[in-house]
Amino acid sequence: MADRKLTVFLCHASQDKSIVRDLYRQLLATSWIDPWLDEEKLLPGQDWDLEIEKAVEASQAVIVCLSSRSVSKEGYVQKELRKVLDIALEKPEETIFIIPMRLDECELPRRLRAWHYVDYFPPERRAWAFQRLTESLRVRFNQAGLPAKSHANGAGPAPVLSRIEAPAPASRQPTGLAGREQAETNILDVAGSLFLLAYLMVVALAYLGDTSDFLDLAKGVLAFGAGLLILLQRRFPAARLFRIAFTVFLVFRPLAHYLEYTGEEIEIAWPILGLLALATAGTLVAAIRGPAGKKAYSSLLIAAYLFLVVLEVILQSLGIYGSSILLASILLSVITSVLLWMDL
Repeated sequence: MADRKLTVFLCHASQDKSIVRDLYRQLLATSWIDPWLDEEKLLPGQDWDLEIEKAVEASQAVIVCLSSRSVSKEGYVQKELRKVLDIALEKPEETIFIIPMRLDECELPRRLRAWHYVDYFPPERRAWAFQRLTESLRVRFNQAGLPAKSHANGAGPAPVLSRIEAPAPASRQPTGLAGREQAETNILDVAGSLFLLAYLMVVALAYLGDTSDFLDLAKGVLAFGAGLLILLQRRFPAARLFRIAFTVFLVFRPLAHYLEYTGEEIEIAWPILGLLALATAGTLVAAIRGPAGKKAYSSLLIAAYLFLVVLEVILQSLGIYGSSILLASILLSVITSVLLWMDL
């Protein structure tokens, strides 16, 4: 019986063909892997869509190659990737089937964030990235129950004898995303989180009964600092629990202010809001050294919301606080909370 190989489908966009072609050649040179690339496997006259679908169904692993160009390309995610995800749902738990691979500093589509990715860039890190990739494929080889004869016969993957250390990039820090994604926090990330934490603590004190003028000033200063840092980075803590807590806080705060403005104030609303701010601060403490999510629109709206808090403090100190500011606060809170909820 002929030796079986691990069939690996390379899911990619045409704009990334050159770098994917290089990856294909490396995989092809690995004796126990049979990679599938459209330009190499498709024959003239074959139905492109049908053959792609058959190839995905027959593959034992799929490498989804992602770049800034491919993730924004219409039809790319909707076609090949949808089929890949449907097949992945049929696999047993812990099966390695989908392997996202970033070709540049792009943001993963929402539906791929459940899987840990590998970065195939910059060029000096590719040898390390390829080794990490083949380690995953080696695990998949064993999961698929393929015959594991001696490596000398070319039938199975060789054991890892040594590990290539990843070179430290000189000027790049990977972007972190929610869930299992890894990232390195930097000084601005931590500073922005600390300002946001201090703002939430001050808000908690204010709503739990402390009405000193100093707290109003501190709230404005801290909101400005947090908003500025988030605006500069367009990043904020990616921990799911923090986002949930902050979303609830964003929804409840303008609601409490609206009740006060309309004369229907419920006394318990303010202590509840203070406790929500305290709970959000607690989740932020747990997330402060975790990865930060680069979400441009959500980050901009959060920064806008914090700057609106600064405007509220300024106008209140001048005795000028009207319904227009309250309405803007409510609208921004709702829009930002919706975007945060969508990012969960």
